[in-house]
Amino acid sequence: MKKEYFVNELKENDIKIKEKIKNSNLISVLRLLVFILLLVTFICAYKYNIVLLYILSLVLIVVFAFLIKKHSMIINKVKYYKSKDKVLKKYIARYDETWKSFEDTGEDFLNSNCIYSKDLDIFGKNSLYQYINVASTKFGRNKLNKYLTEEKHNINEIKLRQQAVKEMTNNIGFCLEFQSYLNLFTENKEKNYDENLEKLLLLVENEPIKITKFEKTISIILPIFTITSIILGILNLLPLYIISIFVIIQLFFASIKYFKLRIILSPITSVREYIEKYNKLFHVLNKEKFLSEFLNKIKYECKDALKAMKKLDTIISMANIRDNALMYLILNMLFMWDYQCLNVFSKWSNLYKDKTRLWFESIGKVEAIMSLSVISQVKETTCMPNIDCKDKPIIQAVNISHPLINEIKAVGNNVELKQGTYIITGSNMSGKTTFMRTIGINLVLAISGAQVCANSFTSSIFNIFTSMRLEDNIGEGISTFYAEINRIKEIIDSSTKPDNMIVLIDEIFKGTNYSDRIICAKKIIERLNKSNIIDIVTTHDFDLCDLENDSNIKAKNYHFTEYYENENIKFDYKIKDGRCTTTNAQALMKLAGIIK
Repeated sequence: MKKEYFVNELKENDIKIKEKIKNSNLISVLRLLVFILLLVTFICAYKYNIVLLYILSLVLIVVFAFLIKKHSMIINKVKYYKSKDKVLKKYIARYDETWKSFEDTGEDFLNSNCIYSKDLDIFGKNSLYQYINVASTKFGRNKLNKYLTEEKHNINEIKLRQQAVKEMTNNIGFCLEFQSYLNLFTENKEKNYDENLEKLLLLVENEPIKITKFEKTISIILPIFTITSIILGILNLLPLYIISIFVIIQLFFASIKYFKLRIILSPITSVREYIEKYNKLFHVLNKEKFLSEFLNKIKYECKDALKAMKKLDTIISMANIRDNALMYLILNMLFMWDYQCLNVFSKWSNLYKDKTRLWFESIGKVEAIMSLSVISQVKETTCMPNIDCKDKPIIQAVNISHPLINEIKAVGNNVELKQGTYIITGSNMSGKTTFMRTIGINLVLAISGAQVCANSFTSSIFNIFTSMRLEDNIGEGISTFYAEINRIKEIIDSSTKPDNMIVLIDEIFKGTNYSDRIICAKKIIERLNKSNIIDIVTTHDFDLCDLENDSNIKAKNYHFTEYYENENIKFDYKIKDGRCTTTNAQALMKLAGIIK
């Protein structure tokens, strides 16, 4: 999708916002005029006892109520279009560097056991997650995290997600509408909706909400007796003390279960806004026609969700009356209101307890799939990967580039990797590490089901291992070099498994002296020389390039280099066969003015 599309959509959306605000202001004025006219009409009707004016007053009340409802609908539309405005601006931001200011960086997922998540910029500031994420609910964020980091890969599941991503890519209208409602979830974060929703789900799933037969019976009979006694009292057919007895009995039952009912009903009342927003998502989902099996399954799972959530919204409205002390007292005196709320919620819970969490998780799947489709919606050069299920590891790509580099600046490379070691040398800043990350991050996208930044891409399913961004830990007495040793040990231990692996090691053992570095690096490469492993190692040590001549190790050399224009250092960021023959450290220091 070209940037101009989103720019034009933004312009049209701005026009709609202005139009709706204008209509809102107009209705506000009309509502005020109708109210004034209603007041005058009612006073005149009362003062002069004119029946026609009473009728007109009733008509004006209906008109006033209609205008209130109409104004509310317009306000909701304004909120929707303003939310869509933010969504469109985010899409436009992905075409330049301003996407790096997106608030949700996914940094909370960096504590997972996925060792490549930091090295390949999957989560954190300026990460893939920050770039593609459109999820706003905890279910969507968690599902996207799962797709980007899952350890066990199912080829059928990947292909189902690929079909869904392809459909989402071509259905940008649905994506924009869904995301516009999703974006409303970011409002009022301080209310802890996710936490309260989880309490509600646990209440529905794990704590049977029981109302005894006795309680059910009296909650029906007592209100009938109470209302009947009040009517008879008004007709002077029943003494006041009889009415009082029924009222006191109801208040007694309300008081003995007040605290227990508060514990049950509080999680319900705290998520009303959240449920209303989810209802919008279920509505958008239900009205859409899908082609992919993955999305149709989600739609089928949610077929009862809208109906059930509307019922829940009604129950929440009933329970919310508890917040009004006067109404709470009156309704419990007359109708045993808490018991009525508990009764209807108990029925709802028993009916939907096995489905409720699934509905919210299904919305999360849609959020995650939409996030995975962002790459193909905003990039000009993408393709759907061909996931090769053959035993031997393979990566073949034409014009593969890094998805987080602006497409205008990104340089593509052709790649063909099979089992073996690929030693990459090159001068500083020439592109060695970026190339490795390009391979790694596109593999993550491919295995998740997304499109990748390449003209074509074929790959086996890999377990990805990296040793790149290593940090010391002063508190635990761990140096950077020892952190690298621990990381390499994890990789070696995992290499005993039969699964295909790709290993990306940047500047291997740079934390030790030259002699030890060469010896240790060669031993590690030997250990990784297995039929199911592709390993890429970057280094400044040309001695490692001699492994290409070792008949016991299947190794090949590649390099990046620099060139000069008017004494200025330049890079083409193109990978080339063979070892590097140039260095640029002195040239860089001269440019920095450190040496002459």
